[in-house]
Amino acid sequence: MSSSNEQKHNTSPWVTFCMTTYKRPDFLRDQINELFKQTFTDFAIIIHDNDTTASAKSVVESFNDPRVQYFTNEENLGMVKSFNRSLARATSPYVVMITDDDPVYPDMLQTVYDLTIQYPGFGMYYGGCNIMYNNPEVAKPSRGKVGMNSCLADLPIDTVRTFSGQQFPFAFFSGETGHMLWSCGIVKREIALAVDGMPDFGSPYNTDFGYMVLCGAREGVVLLNRALGHQVVHGANYGFTESDFEKFYIVPEAWIAWIQQRLPQKNDYTGLQKLMEEYTGRWVVAYAMSIKRYLNDKKLTNDNFNKFVRKIFRISYLRKWKMKYLLAVRFPNLFELLIEAKRRMFDRKR
Repeated sequence: MSSSNEQKHNTSPWVTFCMTTYKRPDFLRDQINELFKQTFTDFAIIIHDNDTTASAKSVVESFNDPRVQYFTNEENLGMVKSFNRSLARATSPYVVMITDDDPVYPDMLQTVYDLTIQYPGFGMYYGGCNIMYNNPEVAKPSRGKVGMNSCLADLPIDTVRTFSGQQFPFAFFSGETGHMLWSCGIVKREIALAVDGMPDFGSPYNTDFGYMVLCGAREGVVLLNRALGHQVVHGANYGFTESDFEKFYIVPEAWIAWIQQRLPQKNDYTGLQKLMEEYTGRWVVAYAMSIKRYLNDKKLTNDNFNKFVRKIFRISYLRKWKMKYLLAVRFPNLFELLIEAKRRMFDRKR
């Protein structure tokens, strides 16, 4: 195992964690504490605060560590632009885009550093992830269980796969990669900048996926089938505000167009649009279903949500998904049985 101490002669860190935050000092404090547990120590942390009152400044100053750089935005720029501000300040060869509430495991950087030595020449080096549901209110609507849920591919632990730039978008949208979390790996900084960082297509939804697809399409991906971190679903990050429903509607067309316009023109992506539409259809149904289940469990009604659901299923390629959504909402037990039957058929074919 390589030692990060060998890197300390560098004047610039090997990797930078790029982060944004907004009025969540406890989350930020916990996240910085977790990042300081990395066994590979040649890193920096750059934080942009969307709170103009600099409410997170005292948290950062309490660590008194030069590896952490803190900046306050002149206004609330929103998540996407604030993340990209942090990316723009990075000077390291590699970057990690990370939220203030999704921890990575202590060996994450050491693991991906070793992958760069064993598999040189790629633009992205990633591991898998888990999802942590903190309470039944968010676990049940998402068809998960309270606690840790694995998102790894159905392969032996520690399997390493490599994808060329042309292969990776197909692997991602077909589900071959397993669920990926953008904080569980590194990207060459020059690639992250070349794709304009976090996609700014008018909605925060799926921007992390768009970022990974576009970065991976440049110089390929090395993917380790071992969880290197986890996403935390705790309620405060679970899109229930009415303002998010309009942004939900933006996604199906805007993020597909954004990705297609920025994929490397040298590669052949024939057939990719169909995969992207299937992926987006599944995401739309899963998201709408989770919100509807939450509202039902709470015995709440939300006319604004219902309006946008009707509107989103009028989009041409999503019309066929409307019946799946209605089936999931009205007959959830039957829907689960059909999902399980389909999974078993797929396993037999493999």
